[in-house]
This record gives sequence, C-alpha cells and structure tokens, in this order.
Amino acid sequence: MMHAELCKAKIALWPPSTREVLRKIKEAVGGALDEWPIWHLNALVADHYKRNERWNLTLFLLCNTAMPTDIVYLYKIRGVLGDDDAVKDLAGIIRRHQFGELEKWEIEVMPFRITVDTPKTEEEKKHKWDGVGDPVKPLKKGYFYKYPVTSPSFARTIEGCGPWVEAIKMLNQAPMPMTLRDEKFNARFKLVPMTDPDFVPRLEFAEE
Repeated sequence: MMHAELCKAKIALWPPSTREVLRKIKEAVGGALDEWPIWHLNALVADHYKRNERWNLTLFLLCNTAMPTDIVYLYKIRGVLGDDDAVKDLAGIIRRHQFGELEKWEIEVMPFRITVDTPKTEEEKKHKWDGVGDPVKPLKKGYFYKYPVTSPSFARTIEGCGPWVEAIKMLNQAPMPMTLRDEKFNARFKLVPMTDPDFVPRLEFAEE
C-alpha cells in the first residue's frame, strides 16, 4: 500500500481537468487528502478499480457528501470502470444510495461530521452531523469513526434527486473520448466525435 505522499505525487501527474473534478470532490468530503483513510486514497489513484475497492471508495465519497455526478465523472474521465459489469455495479450503488438502501453498511466519515449531541427528535437521530453539539473526541492518526451510509432526504424528492439521476444517465453514455481520458493514446481506441450516435444518452436504468 502506498503512503499518502506517493498517492499525492500520482495525482499531481493527472491532467488539469481531472484534478479539477477531484478538487470538487475533496471540497465536499473535507480535510486534506492525507487525512483521508489511506486505503481509500490508494483506491482513488489506482489505474483500475477492483469491485471491493470501487464499492468502499464510492461509499466513502457518498457518505462524506460528494456529489454522485462528480464521482461518476472522475471514474469515467480516468477510465477506471473496466467493463459493463463495473458500470452496472456503480449504477446500482448510486441508485441504492439515493433511496437510502445502504444504511446497513458502515463506512469511515471525516471526524468533523460526527457530534456528541443528544438528539431530541427522531429526525435528528438520523443525522448526527447536523451541525449541533460538541465535536467527538479526536482519534489517533490512522483511526476513523464509522457511520451508516445514509443519504440526504432530498435525494428522494423530485426537486433534489437530480445528481443521482444524472449520474446514472452518465453511466449509460458512451465512454469518454480519448482526448478527455488519462490513458496514453493508442491507435486501437476510437476517437468518438460528439456527433456520434453513441453519445446519445440511453435513459434506461442499468440493472443491479
């Protein structure tokens, strides 16, 4: 497993457009990259995501409030979704997160998201990082609090579901053209023009 400085060195070699997407994700998650769990940081910079890495990294980003559209865009622009099964799997994760179906799993959360307040209502009990109460006791370096993979209530409303629905639509589109991908040019890859019929979004949802 690579240490944080080596992971950040790999990120520094990414194209500016890719680093910009990561910047948005990092702002949502919070904290410096070397404050993230090192196993998720290693998964982030991997050239290909195994299923377990993709599952855990995606849950970590979603639970720490990264937008699903940014997550999908980063994965696609980096070309880390190896095949159709990976695409369907990711679409299933995002859809289940939208509808609050992942709460039986727990994932690491950034410490500032956890408070030791005593909730007064049932609504507050579902959201321990709602900005009230005192911060939890800091853990020593390398240790993290875990919390159920909850989703915001607005994700299940017509007004707020956009990022989840749009992320799944993005997954049903053709792969990013090579000019937007991190991979080195290879003549075996097709440079897809924006007018190519393959770029017309297929709006059906991928099956889990």
